[in-house]
Order: sequence, then C-alpha cells, then structure tokens
Amino acid sequence: MVAEKPSTMTDPRSRRCWRIRDAIVRLREHGSDRAYGLPVPPIACALGTASELRLNDSTGTVSREHAQLVPAEVDGELVWKIHDRRSKNGLRCDGEPVRGFIVRPGVEIGLGSLRLIAESA
Repeated sequence: MVAEKPSTMTDPRSRRCWRIRDAIVRLREHGSDRAYGLPVPPIACALGTASELRLNDSTGTVSREHAQLVPAEVDGELVWKIHDRRSKNGLRCDGEPVRGFIVRPGVEIGLGSLRLIAESA
C-alpha cells in the first residue's frame, strides 16, 4: 500500500488539507502599504470611519461603525471573527456578501469599496 502525499489545498471543506494557523496581526489595504494593526491583547473593536479601528475611506462607502472584530477561541486556537453591524454597504469575504466569518490569513475583507487583506506576522 502506497501512502498518499498530504494535500497542500487550503480549502477547509476538503478532507485532506492543511490550514495556516498563524495569528492575524494586521489588516492591509489591498494595493497599498497602509495597514491597520489589531489590538494586543486581543479585544473586541469596531471597524469604520469613526471607530476604534479607524479606516481611511475617500469614497464614502464605509460606515462610521461598519463591522465588529471579536476575538474567539475555535478548536483551541485564538481567532478573529468579524460581523457586519448593519452597514449600508455590507461586508464581503473574498468578494462574497456575508453577515460574518472567521478571519484567516490571506482572506480579503470587503467593507464598502475598501478591500483589506488579513495578514499574519
């Protein structure tokens, strides 16, 4: 019997996959060097143009308190969860409209026209 090589797929729905488990430390604006550091130690914080995590938005599509980031423990690891705070322009995960999701390294978070990439150290 020949052992199968482990998959390098990152799809969490796959039976044979690995997942990056690095902690998210910042959100970087797509296509720029502007980054927003996450609180240390991890505490809940709002994202928006007038929130604890103040986002720069020249288009006017990001609400004052657009979304909420909350630290949580999932399967023994500390992760960030994000959910929409009933904003006018919604929340997206990799381009798909959602109400909330677990933030993983490399995921694209859409808030209005702003696109943020979750980064680990």
